Amino acid sequence: MLLIEADGKALLARHGMVVPHGSLVRTGEDFAPDGTGPWVVKAQVPVAGRGKAGGIFVCHDTVAVAAALARLLGAQIKGHPVTACLVEAAIARADEHYLSMMI
Repeated sequence: MLLIEADGKALLARHGMVVPHGSLVRTGEDFAPDGTGPWVVKAQVPVAGRGKAGGIFVCHDTVAVAAALARLLGAQIKGHPVTACLVEAAIARADEHYLSMMI
């Protein structure tokens, strides 16, 4: 099973893990992010290295969120079409943790 980030976070949340609240956006029209920002807009494609490939934007206002959605939706990241983006509040953390599992 190969999950995009939004699906993985939903699965973890269903089992009691705390994950950042986000909105899955399939069209940028009339989307307004929750809160006061900054926000992170992340292309939802099943590949690693989205940030280096231009698939993740940190946005400090709603105009930048709309521009990031317009740029990403319909684009391709490493050969995968971007049909959805995850928009969530930016979280200031010193370290990141990744989980990969194969059975």
